[in-house]
Amino acid sequence: MTEQDYLPTETAYEEQQSNVGDGLPRFYWMNGEPRDKTPGRFWMDAERAENAGIVPANWTLVDHTFKRGETATLYVSPALYIAPISWRQQNFIKNASGGVESWIEERKFSKLAQNEGIAFEMLCLVKGLEQPMVLSLKSTKASMAWAANILPEYSKLRTEIKKSRTGQVIPPWWFWLAIRSAIGDKDKKPVYETVNGSVITPPIWVAPDNLHDRETWKSMYVGTDIAALGEAAYVETGKAWAAKRISEGYNPQTEAVAPAGRNAPQAYSEADEPPF
Repeated sequence: MTEQDYLPTETAYEEQQSNVGDGLPRFYWMNGEPRDKTPGRFWMDAERAENAGIVPANWTLVDHTFKRGETATLYVSPALYIAPISWRQQNFIKNASGGVESWIEERKFSKLAQNEGIAFEMLCLVKGLEQPMVLSLKSTKASMAWAANILPEYSKLRTEIKKSRTGQVIPPWWFWLAIRSAIGDKDKKPVYETVNGSVITPPIWVAPDNLHDRETWKSMYVGTDIAALGEAAYVETGKAWAAKRISEGYNPQTEAVAPAGRNAPQAYSEADEPPF
């Protein structure tokens, strides 16, 4: 299978080149193409994934040509179940191809200046993969889909469940979130948005209909083994990782941070009851 001319939100992934960065495996988000009626998709470089010991089940292997002419073999998936662990964001100045020209080190809340973008990274668990991953985004629209929409809405759910547990904390890695790009209610075809002349398909959380029902919470629960993996990843890596600027991952380091445990997650079963 060969796919041509799709617009990636990641025009470069310097943090994973030449043994620099934080040592954590990354995956990305790619906009769909109206001409071919494709939705937005998650992707990771196949060679890098396999070098990290990652062989993603149910992802499709494709030969891909990026806008700037580079070719690579990728694993792609139009939808994933993701359990967030920790996250961070940082503004940057774009270069001519949409990548990072320079990082803005101070934290900003004002309107974006010309050629300014927002990068977002999230340490997370991905259903079907055996180790924590980093979702890395440099598209402002895709970044804000997580930072301003998905995670705030998910926080409301966690607050609701917390109240039912008499105030006991609900870690974000306890639940699978179904993530994909939007599709039409009737025609089930990808929904495309035009922003500044570019066609985009940002990710959305496909929340269950009965989101406030306890049985729905149970169906979303990752299971005790995966919950333990998420907690270990947060304690060992995620808490300190989220406190660092994304720009720090673009500088050579004498010693990369090893990913948290690689214990294979176990499938959910009825006996694996959630603690709520």
